[in-house]
Amino acid sequence: MIIKVEKAQLLSAQLFRAYQDVRHYLNGLFFDKDGTLAATNGHKLFVGKHLSKMKTGVIISIKDKIPTKFYYAEINTQKGLIFYKSEKDETLSVGLIKVVDGVYPDYKKIIPKLSTKKHTSVIGFNTEYLSDILKVGKIINPKFPSVKILMPMDDKSPAVFEFCNQEAIAILMPVRM
Repeated sequence: MIIKVEKAQLLSAQLFRAYQDVRHYLNGLFFDKDGTLAATNGHKLFVGKHLSKMKTGVIISIKDKIPTKFYYAEINTQKGLIFYKSEKDETLSVGLIKVVDGVYPDYKKIIPKLSTKKHTSVIGFNTEYLSDILKVGKIINPKFPSVKILMPMDDKSPAVFEFCNQEAIAILMPVRM
């Protein structure tokens, strides 16, 4: 299977995946069959998009450090390789990937339903996770990194961060204060 993903989407998703988690499926990126790209560590969630049509979803773990200069990536699950490509479809570098066995969590049910009712006025977030939101904003739109925040109804529900000019969101679970 060949999966294409834009640079901004791939780099953003990498910030939200787990590292060395016992739930091994969280250590990878989930490429859903509907064109959605998801990554979570259980506390924060990135939902973006990839450019491929697929029959089933797949979890991919990228083994090597992702280079900084490329336009898009092409993942070949049969060969276990990721090709970093230029705008002219030239291969700039190659890395190793692994298809992860497991069932990815149902990330779609985590995304809160939005309401026009009164929202909570006090909520706490892990500042490291907020810093990841800043990083994604800079990756997606370096000239004007901005985000729309959709606040939850209470201090126990997640907040939604919509990135401008991209079909990508981040979900952050609040912390107890």
